[in-house]
Amino acid sequence: MPTEQRKLTLLASYRDFRPYGVPYGEVTSQWNAITEAVNNKDSEIKPLGKQAVKDELDSLLQQYKPTFGDYETSKGSGSNKHNPVMEREARATYEMKLADREECKKKVEQMALEGEAIHKKRETTVVPIEETEVVPVEETEIAPVKKTKVEPIKINDDDSLLQESKKNHKEILDGLESIASVIKAIHNL
Repeated sequence: MPTEQRKLTLLASYRDFRPYGVPYGEVTSQWNAITEAVNNKDSEIKPLGKQAVKDELDSLLQQYKPTFGDYETSKGSGSNKHNPVMEREARATYEMKLADREECKKKVEQMALEGEAIHKKRETTVVPIEETEVVPVEETEIAPVKKTKVEPIKINDDDSLLQESKKNHKEILDGLESIASVIKAIHNL
């Protein structure tokens, strides 16, 4: 468990280095700088790894999010137990994180509209339609389609294989729905 000084340093360093507000290729170096700053505070205790620092940031933001006023809180929420300095730092960090995500989303949308590559390692060339050559079908070598007759498979509804398949299908769909709800919840952070 990081000390209070490390937590405050983490929140301040996140705002200083803005790992999601930097161009592609610089995110890792920003997280490394944040990790170094956190580990320099209270350096006599065990240093944290980059993933532990990221996890701690997410944990802090989740812990203080109910106190930000944008969320319903009950009188028994215990928000008065929080450190007001930490709460203020967490809110500022949370708001910056949301702003960086929104800015990044707008950049990606703009790049997509302009036909630019979103990922530098996956650059593509956009060729205007006017410059593409249409090749008539007669000039291409297409293998003839072999016509085959397919008989429908007849299965009884009481067939155990069919029942097992339906059960597995339902379990898979239920699992996918669970995954989708988790992804939506994460996306809404």
